[in-house]
Amino acid sequence: MFSFRSGAVSWSSKKQPTVTLSSTEAEYRGATIVACEVVWLQKLLSDLGQSVDAPIIIYCDKHQ
Repeated sequence: MFSFRSGAVSWSSKKQPTVTLSSTEAEYRGATIVACEVVWLQKLLSDLGQSVDAPIIIYCDKHQ
C-alpha cells in the first residue's frame, strides 16, 4: 500500500509472475517491483505539482 499524507494512494496484492529459489530472492523481486512503482508515483506527484522531499521507506517482511 502506498500512502500520501493521510490517505492511501494505491495498493496491490498478487502472486509474483516468476518462480524463485529462495524466500530472500522473492523479497528482493517484490522490493524491486515496489521501487519501480515508487519512482512512477514520484513522477506523477511531480507532474501534479507536489514534490516529495522526504525519503521513501519500503517495508519488506516475509510472513511465515
